[in-house]
Amino acid sequence: EAGFPGKLGLLKNCKDAEGHVYGAQESFEVEAARGASLWLYRLSLLLLAPLLVVTVAAGWGIVIVLVLGVIVAAACWTLAAVAFPLRLRGWLEGLVARNDRNFENRVGRWLYWLSYVITWPFIVSQSLLLRCLVFSRMRRELTAFLVSRAVLSGAGSVEADGRFVLSEKGASIRRVSRRSISPNDRAIFDVGNLMKPAHSAVHFYVRPFLGLFHRKQRLQLGLADSNVLDEAEFLKMGTTALVVDMVEAGRLKNVPRVRRPVRALHAIVSDPGLSVKVPTTRGEMSALEIQRSCLEEAKSFVRESKPTSLEARTVVRLWEDVLSALEKGEQDRLVGRIDWVTKRYLLEACGGPGTDRRLKTIDLRYHEIGDGYAARLVSSGHARKLISEEEVEHATTEPPMGTPAFARGRFIRERRTSLVPVRVAWDAARIGGRLHGKIVRFPGANG
Repeated sequence: EAGFPGKLGLLKNCKDAEGHVYGAQESFEVEAARGASLWLYRLSLLLLAPLLVVTVAAGWGIVIVLVLGVIVAAACWTLAAVAFPLRLRGWLEGLVARNDRNFENRVGRWLYWLSYVITWPFIVSQSLLLRCLVFSRMRRELTAFLVSRAVLSGAGSVEADGRFVLSEKGASIRRVSRRSISPNDRAIFDVGNLMKPAHSAVHFYVRPFLGLFHRKQRLQLGLADSNVLDEAEFLKMGTTALVVDMVEAGRLKNVPRVRRPVRALHAIVSDPGLSVKVPTTRGEMSALEIQRSCLEEAKSFVRESKPTSLEARTVVRLWEDVLSALEKGEQDRLVGRIDWVTKRYLLEACGGPGTDRRLKTIDLRYHEIGDGYAARLVSSGHARKLISEEEVEHATTEPPMGTPAFARGRFIRERRTSLVPVRVAWDAARIGGRLHGKIVRFPGANG
């Protein structure tokens, strides 16, 4: 209808042609803290409660001022319309007829920064609390694995200067743990989900704040690429879930820890040759050496743990196979299995690294769903599929038992013909209006 002669494509990736970063995150339910640290964390939250009340009061005070300002502006507008009807009408028509959205964008930015200023005291205090007491063991023992994980799960990317890097999001990471609610504050451990209760409380929705007292919270990882090949996705999620279990079981203490993690991450993702070494508690080590250390601990954990699942054994087997191929320089064996290796192979077949815009087009088309280059590799049998179409179809309608998705899906199906207004959110649903409605909580939707 707009006269555009091309077609629209949907991409599963984390970085566009202009360098904007977005996309994948991973979430795992883990212990926020334990023992004395847990109780100290809860006590600190109680001490922060008065500051949250002040934040709410300040927020609504500003809202009242804005409402009064709108009323005064409306009154002045009415007087101006009576005094200068033609001139005012022309100005109004010009404002409405504009094709650009500069005015709306400025208002949106102003409201965002106003919200940021209102919640800043609570957010700063809470971020300090989170860094000191929450997920401390996870950050300490999991960071080395995550920093080096791009050799398995990186999607690969062509930078503006033509360089090929292992990860779309790796170079944009700025710190180990998030310190603010700014979208540019990208971190390996993204605790933004634990900071959002400040915004909810401004609207008198205090249940998210009460949820922060739970022993288990959602560990959210900001360092994650969007994989399109089955084996790369399986390895990303499978190895990370296994290593998280190992941390909680106290079985990852012998793995080396990376010094200056963010700097090490940038060095690793910038080296597709996999030869760069970064400082660790065991001296200089490459990403492959760090991953090998994690793998050996995982093999021992799976072998000695009685309730280990078949999926965990499959993860360890594939992990070792891919890591061995990378260590031996047999990357051709991983084409169609690991995303960054496959994308690099396609780029080199089309001329190799460079600033040619066509290479970035190949980079992006690789991720296109349905007709992208990765999808073509799968349909032609050159990329391995781990999940059948029947399993995919089943998963879209039958979520795992006991999960929030199961309860949410069943709730929606049962009320799809309801004449009463229903609003469904992540952890709850409201049947009816705000004053006389009923709240239904979904089990397990924490964080």
